[in-house]
Amino acid sequence: TSPTAVTHSIADDDSNCLKTSGVRSQDCPSHSRTSLQSSHLWEFVRDLLLSPEENCGILEWEDREQGIFRVVKSEALAKMWGQRKKNDRMTYEKLSRALRYYYKTGILERVDRRLVYKFGKNAHGWQEDKL
Repeated sequence: TSPTAVTHSIADDDSNCLKTSGVRSQDCPSHSRTSLQSSHLWEFVRDLLLSPEENCGILEWEDREQGIFRVVKSEALAKMWGQRKKNDRMTYEKLSRALRYYYKTGILERVDRRLVYKFGKNAHGWQEDKL
């Protein structure tokens, strides 16, 4: 297969994934918190991490216990967040700037690796033992 065919199928996967991201909390009673209707970016990211069925490989845990996660598909994440906020011009550059603002408030902590973030002391709802 040609590289364009492979790229096309990945794009199809992402667009299918984006269509299903509007799962309502009543559809998934065990995860009322993970309705993905969060108004804050960090909560949206947290809820995606806690909902692998809606995540589509966009984010993944690197160290679950430490709260360290990695953005795997940066543009797909930006597109999904843009759809949520009704902003079709959202880019990962803009989204990552917003994520960096969370360092000041203690919601995220800096990790010196590209596309890797860590939940900070003021983030809640991500720890397995406290769900």
